[in-house]
Amino acid sequence: MVRQEYSEISRYFVEVIKFRFVVIGLFLTAVGALLSQERSWEAYVFGMIVVFALIVLEIRNRIIYWQLAYRGMAIERDFLIDDKLVSLPFYMTMFRSQAFVQYPDILIASVQRQSDELAARIDAEKLRFLWWRIPARIKEWVPPSHSFAIDVMFLVALLLMLIALLEKLIN
Repeated sequence: MVRQEYSEISRYFVEVIKFRFVVIGLFLTAVGALLSQERSWEAYVFGMIVVFALIVLEIRNRIIYWQLAYRGMAIERDFLIDDKLVSLPFYMTMFRSQAFVQYPDILIASVQRQSDELAARIDAEKLRFLWWRIPARIKEWVPPSHSFAIDVMFLVALLLMLIALLEKLIN
């Protein structure tokens, strides 16, 4: 029964992620089409309304995403972890910082071991993105999430539509 629940949670988790990225792909296509040509002011207002609606949809998806992740971590904690844990289960690995808050006794030794093994294999000076240095010890660095990137896309789209709308209204 627990295995079936874990399987269904994982399946639904993947579906939520796929849905998020399909919506973002369609959103970017629509924004590109809207901003590529001169439009009426009504089109820009409609575009801004659509962006706000998609922000609400994204917030809803994030809530579901986190609920599924927390349930997955609870199942892993209660049924999948024993003293001979070689590596962290899926949800605890993916949501390491949140898992630390809920399950510190289980995770500290395992994460430390994995982090040390990873650091031994990686030359930290080679891990750079633009001007940011990414530490080899993963526990020291929390990368920006997809949610952050999605928020930036929504913000940029809103700003571009607002600029286009103001330009249209002024001229």
